[in-house]
Amino acid sequence: MFLGQLAALGAAMAWTVSGLFDEHFTKGIWGPSVNFLRLCLGLVLVTLLSVLTTGQVLEIPAAGSGAIWFVLSGLIAFAIGDNFLITAFQTIGARITLLIFSISPILTAVGGYLIFGETLTPRNTLGMVLTLSGLMIVITSKDDHGQKNYSPIGVRAALLASIGQASGVILSKMGLESFAPIAGTQIRLFSAVLGLIVYFSWKGYWKEVRQIRVHPHAWKAVVGDAFFATLIGVSLSMYAVKHVKAAIASTLMSIMPVLIIPISYFLKETIRFKEIVGAMLSVIGIAILFW
Repeated sequence: MFLGQLAALGAAMAWTVSGLFDEHFTKGIWGPSVNFLRLCLGLVLVTLLSVLTTGQVLEIPAAGSGAIWFVLSGLIAFAIGDNFLITAFQTIGARITLLIFSISPILTAVGGYLIFGETLTPRNTLGMVLTLSGLMIVITSKDDHGQKNYSPIGVRAALLASIGQASGVILSKMGLESFAPIAGTQIRLFSAVLGLIVYFSWKGYWKEVRQIRVHPHAWKAVVGDAFFATLIGVSLSMYAVKHVKAAIASTLMSIMPVLIIPISYFLKETIRFKEIVGAMLSVIGIAILFW
């Protein structure tokens, strides 16, 4: 009954694990190169999954007109949005980036209403408000070691990443009316990879991509991202978007800062009281979204 919500939570969990790979193995490496390589490997893994589950390299329905929405979604969310997100992380830090990025579910709700006529019940709205409020408490409980960097470039990048995420969800939902989640994921990844190939060739960035060879640990991030973020996370997110309202799926998929708290505890990192309060508030909100 709640498979869509569970898929959204599963996607958030997979992206949380992927974030740990990025945090530990990508320092000093040009972010877009890791993004490009994990998309390439992710495309291979998702294609293998399609062969195993459907017997086809790409399962295309009779009415395949929805493919254009996945192409646009992949370009906007993966090729453009993820690179803006990386820029934001590098210029204004994770805390401010995630705080700005948390508006994505709100943008998704607006898009869902305007395009699909999706309306949120008072209970849906309460669940979203509690979940996002808890998320913001968790994010703002972190400090930046006394540094405050509100670079206009970073803030703009975080806003554009939020728009890219919301647009990706809405466009994917449009395509999922005629496509299965795995096939949609394949098309999104292929268009993103092709878009980045064109962009890197135009800007002459292949030298930066090849430099990853001198960072052997970076391949751990590429493989971890491809498996957890792309194969598991993106595939589950497509299932979630197909089966629940876009705003609810987007809210549940945005709780990575809350999910990282128990992992931080086992890693013996300091857990602040505000983080616990924020996490509890988010859990209550999530429970309401399942109710």
